[in-house]
Amino acid sequence: MADDDDDSSGLTSWSVKSECIATLSYDKERGEAVYTFHRGPKEYRTPMSIQQVTAWAHSESPGDYFNSNIKGVYGASG
Repeated sequence: MADDDDDSSGLTSWSVKSECIATLSYDKERGEAVYTFHRGPKEYRTPMSIQQVTAWAHSESPGDYFNSNIKGVYGASG
C-alpha cells in the first residue's frame, strides 16, 4: 500500500513497496508521473493523469502495474 504526501514543490509522492519501482511522484504543474527504478538513478517523467498515477501507487505490485499499464502505453520505457 502507498501513502500520498504533498510537498511544497507541487509534487504528490507515494511511498511504494516494490522490488522494481524506487520512487513515485506526480508533478501537478506538468501533469507527469515522476519515478525511478531500484536498478539505476535516472529519473523518468511520463505524462499521465493523477488518477492513473494514484492507481499505480496503490496497486498490489507497482512493478507489475508499470509493465502492464504504463510501459509502452504512455511512451515509458524504463
